[in-house]
Amino acid sequence: MSVVHPPKNDQYPRLNALIAEAKQKSPFYSDLYRDMVTTGQLTPKDVPLIDHTKYWAAYHDSERSVMTSCQIDGILMKTGGTTGIPKFTSYSQIELLRTASLLADGLLHAGLRAGDRVGNLFYAGDLYGSFLLHILSVISLPIPAIQIPIGGLMAPDVTAELLRTCRVTAVLSTITSLVRLASYCRPKQERFPSVTAVMFGGEPMFDDQVSAVANLFPNATIHSCIYGSIDAGVVAVSAGRPDPAEHIVLSAAAIVEILVDKDGDLVPTEQPNIPGTLVVTNLIRDLTPVIRYPTGDRAEWVDKSTFRLLGRNNHAVRLGPVSLDISHLRQLARAVLKTVAIEAFQVVVTRQDSKDAM
Repeated sequence: MSVVHPPKNDQYPRLNALIAEAKQKSPFYSDLYRDMVTTGQLTPKDVPLIDHTKYWAAYHDSERSVMTSCQIDGILMKTGGTTGIPKFTSYSQIELLRTASLLADGLLHAGLRAGDRVGNLFYAGDLYGSFLLHILSVISLPIPAIQIPIGGLMAPDVTAELLRTCRVTAVLSTITSLVRLASYCRPKQERFPSVTAVMFGGEPMFDDQVSAVANLFPNATIHSCIYGSIDAGVVAVSAGRPDPAEHIVLSAAAIVEILVDKDGDLVPTEQPNIPGTLVVTNLIRDLTPVIRYPTGDRAEWVDKSTFRLLGRNNHAVRLGPVSLDISHLRQLARAVLKTVAIEAFQVVVTRQDSKDAM
């Protein structure tokens, strides 16, 4: 297993190179950085945050506006589920392969072993990247493993049959798919004792879900396979601790900041147990730069290189594997209520019968 080191200042030359290239070649970043001097040694706090609304509006007008060049290879993928205008992001071929290698590192941290038969239950198609990326991640492993590409759209009975007949020993999946499978298997008292590693991604895991998945796979460790997203890239790997929300930053791939409000300004904190907004700079993506990009999540530092996820920020709601922008929910409310004036707007998310409810 590779060793993950804490973030160091030697990330900053790479940050400076990214900023210089983005300012020179990307219309969006050229405008964002127009008043910023890019000579000398910049640190993240010297760089403005990306405004999501402006970023995606620029991408929708012309994807080239946020890119540093025209795409000639690689892949186009849809970002994690949301309402409103579809959002896509581009990876070059080399960026795709680097991402697969980082994902492979995440699988090792999450408990994958040599010789495992890996059941991939992520969703495929419709430009979503999780299934393909984890096919590539297993190929990129430094240890031997066997792919079992089941997918996430199969009925639970079919998934259960394939896990059994293909002798799967490690599972990659969203939490939603795992809980649905657990709900199907529980009345039948069906379990999968041969599975020794469950690696989830795409959504947070709650205590009731941990219990359901642990009952289904009684001999398995349960860890996040990575922390990241299609738009932000791979950011961190499982810390391998009892709390699945704890992740170790991949310092060669990303700069992670946790920002807190100080007199109306968002400033970085390195103090543990101080909740704030999680902001990411991806160090391996040149084609579509991701520089000081708010992920939409809240987090707190555990130690210098490890953070704990605390759920979504206040501009988005997470329901299972789907993110819903608050602004889009407001638009929906206005459309339904028509002439009724909305003076205040609140979204309440609860857990009912082991499901998210809004």
